[in-house]
Amino acid sequence: HGIKIIKEHFNFQRQKFNVNFWDFGGQEIMHATHQFFLTKRCLYLLVLDSRKDEKAEYWLHYIQSFGRDAPVVMVLNKIDEYPSFDVNRKFLSKKYGNIQAYHKVSCRTDEGLTDLKKYLMDLLWNLELRSTTFPREWLKVKMSLETMKEDYISYAQYQALCKKNQVVKPDSQNVLLDLLNDLGVILNYERLRWYDTQVLNPLWLTNSVYRIINSPSLAKTNGSFFLDNLNTIINDERYQDNKHLESTGKLKKSGQKLSKVAQDKFLFIVAMMKQFELLFEFAEHRYLVPELLPIEENTYQFKTGSPILSLVIEYVDFLPTAIIPRLMVKMHKYIYNNQIWKTGMVLEEASIFHSIANIVLDKEEKKIYIDIQGQRGRDFLTMIRETVKEINSTYQNLEITEWVPLPSSDPTDPTLVSYKELLGYEKAGWEEYLSGELLKKFQVSELLNGIEKPEFRKQDISCRIFVSYAEKDHQHKEELIKHLMPLVRLNKATLWDKTCIDAGKEWMQEIYDNLDKADIVLCLVSSSFIASDFCYGEELGRAMAAHKAKKKVVIPIKAREANWDNLEIATLQELPRNNWLQGVDDDKSWVEIAKGIEAAIDGLKGVEGVGCK
Repeated sequence: HGIKIIKEHFNFQRQKFNVNFWDFGGQEIMHATHQFFLTKRCLYLLVLDSRKDEKAEYWLHYIQSFGRDAPVVMVLNKIDEYPSFDVNRKFLSKKYGNIQAYHKVSCRTDEGLTDLKKYLMDLLWNLELRSTTFPREWLKVKMSLETMKEDYISYAQYQALCKKNQVVKPDSQNVLLDLLNDLGVILNYERLRWYDTQVLNPLWLTNSVYRIINSPSLAKTNGSFFLDNLNTIINDERYQDNKHLESTGKLKKSGQKLSKVAQDKFLFIVAMMKQFELLFEFAEHRYLVPELLPIEENTYQFKTGSPILSLVIEYVDFLPTAIIPRLMVKMHKYIYNNQIWKTGMVLEEASIFHSIANIVLDKEEKKIYIDIQGQRGRDFLTMIRETVKEINSTYQNLEITEWVPLPSSDPTDPTLVSYKELLGYEKAGWEEYLSGELLKKFQVSELLNGIEKPEFRKQDISCRIFVSYAEKDHQHKEELIKHLMPLVRLNKATLWDKTCIDAGKEWMQEIYDNLDKADIVLCLVSSSFIASDFCYGEELGRAMAAHKAKKKVVIPIKAREANWDNLEIATLQELPRNNWLQGVDDDKSWVEIAKGIEAAIDGLKGVEGVGCK
């Protein structure tokens, strides 16, 4: 199953309190979806089955990644069948300090369940979140939301409900929203504020996602679907028959609603899955779920005689199952010739780096193998490494070792040296590395420089780029971001546009703050941009004043042809130089734009008053 939510009411120490039980399914394909709900403000019950080869540490790492230091109780089930079943308690407790207790039970015979229930009541009663004092007005909002029958509401509806109950200040509304999110009363995804959907019924969301992931039609297409397919997938008739749940009383007890999903919310569900890196859009309104890709490997055959750069990334204790799917989502625009499979991909960056890469995961060894060939393979490797680091940073206490294959060793089973070890050699001023296995010395600088440029090993400050555009040019903005991603991965630039604003933030102030911080302002010029009072009057006006004061650089990007010859912005050096973009897919012009922006960044380095270093 996916997720079952059961609400229970308890009497304890002469008081009543409610507990929401979230029962997560154990299927590997479902693991990535758990991150929607795992928070640090709850109690985790980790149930291990004595009949299965359960990986206790995998789940403990998983909980730690998203639940941080939340308390964990380990339950060893089916002791009626295997009385000797146990885990290394001292070892696990030392390694995972948030484990509170271990309980051996049998759900079939009820053995140990009374003691477990009593222990959980004590633990839940003493949880900090349970004893959190709500202002009376906040409690009224919470109770109102819990009695609502809607699956979701808009942010404006939430604000109206707050004001109705005298929670007026925006800061108070946002703090309450975060708290309600942790309690599971309302699910709030900050990055999806543009879809204006605050989820009240989690099962409305999870059922939709699980129906997509478990769809027989998607299994046949290896995870590929059109937006138009979602009505058939999500609102499949077999999901509308609730009689099997009603007859057992489970539907009433769990509060589950299996109603149809409105088609105007399909884009929100897809956007949410994109936000959590469960799928990507590879053509207009056509999507792919990497978890459903075929298993068979399909690597690129490199040209003989040309050098190949290699790096191995090892996950020492814990390999999150979502690493490769998330990497695929982040880098899907570079997928070469549809060569992707469940545990790997072929990537090509042809506009700047002119390089191609094989990325292969070995799940048993917990290693990712990266091999690259091309003109600027080292830069492409840096881009891929930075993307992997970005994904890794979302997991707490993830121990990673990067290994560099030594030249002249067996390419099928190379001798590896730790990249961190080589950095230590460089810092100590030791120029040679001696391999006892190969009985050979290697130049440390050559080994390091083969992976990363010397200047990238220093903590440089990247150039801050602000993108100003009209809503009608959203697709042009997305294409611009895509072509600038190599500069982001190389730590040469950070990008900001209005879609980066989190829910609850003061919209206009956030724009002004980030505009003021920017070193470069890119303006996607079109008739819509010129007609916009805010884009042309506010954003461009503010940017031009700073440009004249030599505090930042403004670069017009000629997105859609417009009558701009007599405007002040037309006096600036534009991109592309001699023409307007010939549509969103004008790759030749986009490459010229990306290279022009890279040159502008390089020209700003060392300029006084500008952040680029």
